[in-house]
Amino acid sequence: MDRLITLIRQFYKPLLLFNIAFTVIGLVFIVQNGPGVFSNSLLIKVFGYLASALYQFYMSNKSYYYFRNAGYSIRRMYAYTFSIDFALYVALILIYVFLKHEIAYIKG
Repeated sequence: MDRLITLIRQFYKPLLLFNIAFTVIGLVFIVQNGPGVFSNSLLIKVFGYLASALYQFYMSNKSYYYFRNAGYSIRRMYAYTFSIDFALYVALILIYVFLKHEIAYIKG
């Protein structure tokens, strides 16, 4: 399990800036338009996943052998990284929604 976590971290490192950028764009979209537009922000996030996958395919595809030799397919590595990133994205949205309602409740 330790090896998998290390491999995911190494695989995710080049994708991190893309995913952070599209996460911020999606969160700003939700803050401006409300949580009811979650499906639209989901499209922004999917576009970010496609852009980061294309970026890594064209810029870092020479390092794919490292993950294949470790016994993991590239599709599985993308699935791991994108599912972890999506879970964090949903958690950030839920934190925003709960804090928004709590702050409104405290203000009175």
